[in-house]
Amino acid sequence: MLRHAIPPAARFSQIPNEILRHPHLNADAVRLLAWQLSLPDGVDEPLSRTAGRAGLGKLAFLRAKGQLKATGYVHEWREQVERGRWRTRQLVSNVPLSPAEAALVRSPEAGTARPGEATPADSATDGTPTDHAPGSTPGLPLPADPPLTNSTPAPAGTVPPTPAPPGAVPPTAVPPGAVRPGGVPPTADLPAAGGPMVRSVGRHPRKTSGGNTSHPPAPPEARRAVEDLTSLDPRLRMAPRAMFPELAGLAARWLAAGHSAESLRSAVARSLPARGEPVHHPGGLLRYILREVPPPSGPATPPPPVVATMRECTGPRHVQPMLFRPLADEELCGPCRTEHPTPPARSLGATLARTALRTATGT
Repeated sequence: MLRHAIPPAARFSQIPNEILRHPHLNADAVRLLAWQLSLPDGVDEPLSRTAGRAGLGKLAFLRAKGQLKATGYVHEWREQVERGRWRTRQLVSNVPLSPAEAALVRSPEAGTARPGEATPADSATDGTPTDHAPGSTPGLPLPADPPLTNSTPAPAGTVPPTPAPPGAVPPTAVPPGAVRPGGVPPTADLPAAGGPMVRSVGRHPRKTSGGNTSHPPAPPEARRAVEDLTSLDPRLRMAPRAMFPELAGLAARWLAAGHSAESLRSAVARSLPARGEPVHHPGGLLRYILREVPPPSGPATPPPPVVATMRECTGPRHVQPMLFRPLADEELCGPCRTEHPTPPARSLGATLARTALRTATGT
């Protein structure tokens, strides 16, 4: 392996190797932390704004921030300020800090750092780091940087380390004053950033399966039902074909619960927005509709035939049977009631009484 590195003369930052080679920080976390540590003094920039400038999405930023908080490079506090408002106070450090050490750095009574100890970058509101060297005073010019080499001369009075035997794995370098998360001082066996580890994601599988393991194949009836849904409404024709296996799996649940393909189409048609309203995500809309499987309804009772509610007219004007739909208990159809109106009950009673008297008297 050949390497060609030219030491920069200006506009560079000193990032510990423990950050660049940390086994528990992915590339997004290292980029986010290195960007924060490279900001000049006095710049008030929260981690979220740095993630936006670095091109990190929301999920990638949350994952990187969680890794930095878990390893002790980032600490956060919620505090209430004037007028009852809340703000987030962030602390970014180039060495891992325990919660107790971070609290000492945050409080004004924490004092200055010990000589040779790395100074974390603190923000007044949302994680503003500084770029002054460890142990120096902010605002003063930085000393000249030594040449970038793989080895740093040991301070005066220190014993040079014993050379490791051939084939041994060298221990990870530990910066002065570095402390592992939890407040335990580092040792040669347990450095601050951890020893070399294997890849956390593992290797690629030797043999991949031929099918799609995320969505098992659905029955042909379910696939046909999903394909028919796209013809139900012109707005559903833009559903992505990549979602059809997932939609077919949901449709298979409907069919397994006792629904028919026609009832599935009816349920989707009832749940669609009104005509004229746009559907921006037709695939997501179908997935939302098919996610909940209602219990199948029993067979619908057919309505009684129309003839069953009709009655035959008893009037003398009809040669053939005449059926009509009565409103109450009448026995004559409308035309018969018009030709032979029913007399009022009072006059009918008087007529019957006179007929009875005439019959009795023989007149």
